[in-house]
Amino acid sequence: MPTFNGTCSSKVQSQTTMEVPGPINRQVGLSMMLGKHKCAVPQWNDARMTYVGTTDSVDGSGEQRGYFQNAHTNGDTSFGSFEAKLTMADGPTVEGTWRFTGGTGSLAKLSGSGVFKAQMTSATDSEMTWSGSYELS
Repeated sequence: MPTFNGTCSSKVQSQTTMEVPGPINRQVGLSMMLGKHKCAVPQWNDARMTYVGTTDSVDGSGEQRGYFQNAHTNGDTSFGSFEAKLTMADGPTVEGTWRFTGGTGSLAKLSGSGVFKAQMTSATDSEMTWSGSYELS
């Protein structure tokens, strides 16, 4: 399996957070971000990412789960899911794992997985680093 890595700069497109009534400071959120990848592998370079995640946190720490789709410059797509831990120590940061669940066109038989770390750099901007491996069966 080839390995690869890159970065992705994203902007929040939609975000909703609700406090859950009760004795603890629990919040549940839903967000959608749009971004653009930078990668040395041409097939992933400049791919546009859509990321939709749900967050469940208590006192600023918790979990985020969701889905992503990458629209590649040749018209193909790749998509998958992710799971991450959320911390607020140095500003909102999510760190976790991702997994391809499929694709279209030349990526129709795509599989693979990896790790990522994303940090909010402002109320609407995020910078992510990622790495992993993939296979086109």
